[in-house]
Order: sequence, then structure tokens, then C-alpha cells
Amino acid sequence: MPDGPSQKPQTEGIDLLTKAFDSFSNASDSMKRAYESLQQQVRELNLEVKLKNAQLKENLAELESVKNYLNNVLQSIQNGVVSVDLEGRITTFNKAASTILGLAPSEAVRLRYWELFGDDFDLNDSDGKVCELESRAGDELSLSFNVSPMTELDGRPVGQVISFSDVTRLKELESQLRRNARLAAMGEMAANLAHEIRNPLGSIKLFASILERNLEKSGGDKDLATHIMETVDTLDASITNMLIYARSPEADFAKVHIDDVLREAIESATYAINQSNIEVATDLLAGDIEVMGDPRFLKQAFSNIILNGAQAMLEGGRLSVSTHLTESGRFAGYGHTILSSKKPCSSYVAVAIVDSGKGLMDSEILRIFEPFFSTKIMGTGLGLSIVKRVVQRHDGCLFVKESPEGGLQFTIALPLPHQDGLH
Repeated sequence: MPDGPSQKPQTEGIDLLTKAFDSFSNASDSMKRAYESLQQQVRELNLEVKLKNAQLKENLAELESVKNYLNNVLQSIQNGVVSVDLEGRITTFNKAASTILGLAPSEAVRLRYWELFGDDFDLNDSDGKVCELESRAGDELSLSFNVSPMTELDGRPVGQVISFSDVTRLKELESQLRRNARLAAMGEMAANLAHEIRNPLGSIKLFASILERNLEKSGGDKDLATHIMETVDTLDASITNMLIYARSPEADFAKVHIDDVLREAIESATYAINQSNIEVATDLLAGDIEVMGDPRFLKQAFSNIILNGAQAMLEGGRLSVSTHLTESGRFAGYGHTILSSKKPCSSYVAVAIVDSGKGLMDSEILRIFEPFFSTKIMGTGLGLSIVKRVVQRHDGCLFVKESPEGGLQFTIALPLPHQDGLH
């Protein structure tokens, strides 16, 4: 049976519906593909963000590491480093600056630079200069400064960096070097002069001894000639001190009986002792014990101490000279340590020389061994400095303290060459 007119619209409707489904299906597929693409983009973005975050963390850690490294460098360098802003406020203060100036960083960063270095400190005129200032502890310092501008990357100034080093010790050494050079020149001149004076002294003593014998035969006052010879001996001792200090001749070491050397030293000072009416007491117990030393230098050292004591007792007094065996454990009772042995041993021979003079203040006692320091109006200041030099050359120890009699007690401890069997 043929189709009627009513079936044609129905067929067209089905076609339209089919096309609509196909279009919807295509749109759904397109949306699905778009969604999947969007998801892929989101995943890629998340991955990129994750990578960026990891890179950022790595950069921050690296920046922190660089910051810590630079801070460690800043805190480790020996020079003081201080940075200031454009208004002069301290923003950085490293460990060396704290040590040199005696100020904690927490206190320094609250200051302006002129409060730290003084009102006279000119930041614009201090680069390459050495300035004197006082630390918070009151110590006088010599600081060498370098000042550099501090800028941003674009060249905009943000402050200045002040670096400085403590050259106080260097300045002291330079001063000492100049002083030593002057002393060396003076010493050479003094040594030449001493030789010129010493040559006629032998003749004077020879003629005085002849005069003494002649006066004794004729019944004259031979004591005058004796005084001349004793005065020549005293003058010769002073010249010897000068020559030892200026030329520092080599020592000739041999086995020496200390007691014998002391007796000779006392005898050489007889004139000064008798002139001041000084009582001499000896207690020499070293006996036959020997030390390695130069008898000339040791005698000179002992004579210098004895003469120093005699000059401290111009109106009379008592001079005690003694020897005894000792050990390093007893050194604490000998007073101030002026010199210690570089090669300590267990047994020593101690020489103690004690006077009953007027004594000295503690500040003076510690300086009496310095060259040219003297509390006497006419003193040269060489006698005791030579004592120290002689003891040092013999690798001995030197001590000084106030004596019970009111004067000074000098103790020299000389090491024994053979210690086995000593008691």
C-alpha cells in the first residue's frame, strides 16, 4: 500500500531528530576533548608551579647560604668593619671591630659613627690615615682606616664602609726600632769612648801601686794611693758594664765554683763597701758544686748587684750574700720573676744578695732591670740590665723582692749541669 501524505512529515521529523542527536554527540565529544585538554593544561600548570616553587626554594636556600657565607667572612676577617647609612647610623659591626674597640655589636648599632670614633673623626678625611683614639676600656689605640662608598646596583649611594686595623703594636715596635737604632749608635760611640778611657786607667793604677809602695817605704799616707786604685777599679767596672752592654761579647763557658766567684765580686767592691761603712755577712754553702758559666760575666753581674746595694746604703747598713741549693718548686718564695729559664731543670744553685737600703716602690722594682732606668741621680741605669743579660746568657732565673731589712733581695738561680746524686 503506497505511503500517504501523512508519513512524509514524520520521516522529516525523524531525520531532524537524528541530526540533532548527531550534533549533540559531536558537541559532547568536542566538550570532552576540550575538558581533557583543559585538564592537561592544568596538570602542566601545576607541574610548572611545582617546579617554580622548588626553584624558588632552592634560590632562597642559596641566597641564605650566600648570606651566611658572607656574614661568616665578615665576622672572620681580622680587620674591623663598620658600615654606616647616609645619616651616619651604624648598620654593621663585625666581631673584629667589637674586639678592637671593646664594644658589643648590640650596643654599637645604636650609635652614630662619631659617637664610636670620637667627635674629631672626619669620615671624609680618614681614608688611608692612622688615627689615635681611646677604647671603651680606656686603652690608647692606633687604628689605620680605609673608607669606601657603599652603593646600590644602580649606583645610588646608601652609605659608607669603614674598615680599620689595630696598628698599636706595630707603632710600638717601630718606636722601639727607632730607639734601638739610636741606642746602637750611642752604644758604638760609648764603646769607642770607653776604650779611650780604659787605656790610661791601667797606667794610672800602675803608677798608683808604685806610689803606694814608695809611700809605705817612706812612712807616708799610702791610703791615698790605695783609694786611687780602688777608684780606678770602680771606674773600670763601670766601663766594663758599658762595653758588655754595647758590644755583648761572646761568653767563654767553663766549670765554675760560684762561691769563689762571689768572693772575688765582694773583694772588687771593697772600696764602695768600706766607704759607706757597710757590714758584709756571707753564708756560702755551694762548696765544691760547679755550674757552667763565664766567670768574668758572673763576677760582673754579682759585682753590679753588690755595688747597687752599697749605693743604696750610703749611710751604712748590712749586705748579706749567700748561696744554697734549690729547686724550681721554691721559686715562688723569691719574689717577682724577672727572668725564667728557657730549659727548666730540677736543681739549681741560688745566689741571694740582700741589702738593708731604703728600698723601692713596686712600680720601680719592676723597672730597675730596664736599660738606662735609674733611681740614682748619677746612675747610668746599666748595672742591673747587664745582670739580667748575663743571667739570660747562662739560662738562669732572676728574681727580686723587698728584703726583711727594708731594702731589696736579688736571687739568681743557675742550673746545675749534672743533677744525678745531688741532695
